[in-house]
Amino acid sequence: MRPLARRLALAGAILAGAANPSFADDLTGYVEFSATRASSKTDIFGLLDTETDLTSFRPQVNLLWTRRLFPYIQAQAGAFYERTDGRIEQLGFEQESELTRFRPFVRLTLRSPLVFGEIGWNRNEETTQTDNLARSRLTRDTFLTTVGWNPVDLPSARLELSRITDRDRSREFMDRTESALRFTSEYKPVESTRLYYRGS
Repeated sequence: MRPLARRLALAGAILAGAANPSFADDLTGYVEFSATRASSKTDIFGLLDTETDLTSFRPQVNLLWTRRLFPYIQAQAGAFYERTDGRIEQLGFEQESELTRFRPFVRLTLRSPLVFGEIGWNRNEETTQTDNLARSRLTRDTFLTTVGWNPVDLPSARLELSRITDRDRSREFMDRTESALRFTSEYKPVESTRLYYRGS
């Protein structure tokens, strides 16, 4: 399966449940196309005229599905896809380039007056290719879990656990994982005083 087809298949799988009106609460999105053509001419000391032609084409697709499971619980899934195809012509030579961005995500959120919680995953993937050279791909996966407590007249508390993985296509030049744990607390004993703590 071609890379574009794989990305669209993944986006479709994430949003498949939203296609049935009996299950979907809200489905939004847009499709956008843009094209650019520019030409410039440069005179170098009267000796050489350089003419440059630039052509680019960029489609974008964005989808967001939202479903409220309970009064304080909400599920979301979505994907953003963008591809830019460009061509430069100069001094009789041509160079073609391709850049794609793919950003899917899923998220489950609990939000009430007293308690907050969220668990989610998102990906930021960029792929580039120039002429017939090998494709270069960088991928970042982020997993995030957050729980919070926000009582009245007591200190609030928020605990956040994240894990970020960066890699290239072959994992030869980049293969890195970073995990972090953060805790924050805020308290206002009186309106004019604010106490804040953050640790990681």
